Amino acid sequence: MSRAIGDMAAAFANQDSSGEPEVSPLAQAVKLLSAEEGLSKVEKAKLMLVAQKDIGFANLILSVEDVETRDAIYRLKLGEV
Repeated sequence: MSRAIGDMAAAFANQDSSGEPEVSPLAQAVKLLSAEEGLSKVEKAKLMLVAQKDIGFANLILSVEDVETRDAIYRLKLGEV
């Protein structure tokens, strides 16, 4: 499954005009979620689907640096799904 997640993240990466790869917020969110500890694979998958549908959610989790706060956001969002 981790290979598929890596492939998904790579598929969402873009390139800017200089030829350097520019990673989209969605790809960054997928990478962040795949590395999270304390979440099951199903929970990670649900959150990835939410991030795909709601780029605001993806941007939110990328901007929160505190792990405990980010975990609380995950738990709240999983309660909605």
